[in-house]
Amino acid sequence: MENLQNNSYEKILDYAFKLLGQRRYTEYKLTQKLKTRFKNNCDIPKVISRLNDLKYLDDFDYAKAYIRSILSSKPCGKYLLAQKLKIQGLKSHIVQKAIEESQINEQDLAEEALNKKLSSLAKLPQEKRVQKALYFLKSRGFKSGTIYKTIEQIPKNC
Repeated sequence: MENLQNNSYEKILDYAFKLLGQRRYTEYKLTQKLKTRFKNNCDIPKVISRLNDLKYLDDFDYAKAYIRSILSSKPCGKYLLAQKLKIQGLKSHIVQKAIEESQINEQDLAEEALNKKLSSLAKLPQEKRVQKALYFLKSRGFKSGTIYKTIEQIPKNC
């Protein structure tokens, strides 16, 4: 019986290494993936613990890398970032710490996002342009104060 359990542990560990070799996972997402494959096997928590000990799983590092990746492709506010990180299964304290350490300047990000969007709004009347810009920035998770400061900078005749 002991050999069978050990064999199960080794299979799960091998599969986890295979998954981690393809891309990064949070502890939660990897656990879910392993549970799907191995049907809630009791060795899964041991495997996760071992991967943490070996530093193959680090939710905080994952969060920081995820933030960098998101902000480089699609600037968004802290609120939306936090939501996306929580969807990845990260705990609130890890999310908050990662966002704080990233030193995100929401105003700069909002201006960058809006500047990319302005070309598609150029032919609209000023009132519509402002309204669409407001909705766009809100959908990107920026705070109201940041949105209004950014919208004030929209040129009157774009």
